[in-house]
Amino acid sequence: YDLVSYVPDVTLEMLETVNGEMDRSVSETYLQLPPNLPDRVRKLAQRLTNDEMSYYEKVVVIQNYVRNSVPYDLQTQPPRPGQDVVDYFLFEAKSGFCTYYASAMAVLLRLEGIPARVATGYAPGIYVKEQGSFLISGDSAHAWVEVYFPGYGWITFEPTPSQEVPLYAQVDDQLFNSAPKVLTPQEIARRLRWLWVLGGLG
Repeated sequence: YDLVSYVPDVTLEMLETVNGEMDRSVSETYLQLPPNLPDRVRKLAQRLTNDEMSYYEKVVVIQNYVRNSVPYDLQTQPPRPGQDVVDYFLFEAKSGFCTYYASAMAVLLRLEGIPARVATGYAPGIYVKEQGSFLISGDSAHAWVEVYFPGYGWITFEPTPSQEVPLYAQVDDQLFNSAPKVLTPQEIARRLRWLWVLGGLG
């Protein structure tokens, strides 16, 4: 099949200065959350951002947090029956793949009042210079996040660490001085293990 794909023509500077009226139909649809979402997911979203951060900064900080949460692995163990998938991924999983990362980012953004949706399709694949196009195979199936920016519409972000981040989102969150520094549960566990080992050596 031959397909034509359109890429958002935006820059970091454009998204940083976004302001405008939120489309009511967008916010009504893309801010919905499950009523039984675990409280620790809600608290994590509150800890990741603050009121001093811009709309754009919140999106990138959450994207980067999710990208760094756990290693990418297609053989990830599923959650227990009935367990919230986003809660499992953010607090208990040892690894994840694209649908986990995308779902977690979308939920965290919605908790911050930022409309987001999970999109599915295919990753870019391999660029074939002679043809001027990308060759995409079945194993390029992928899920990512689209975030609504007033005035620009739906803009793609990439929470999965196995994929490249769009140019307009390649900002190290260390540049955001007001961004809280939040360790993932997995990072905390690793640090505690090291302290235990060092304590044992002492």
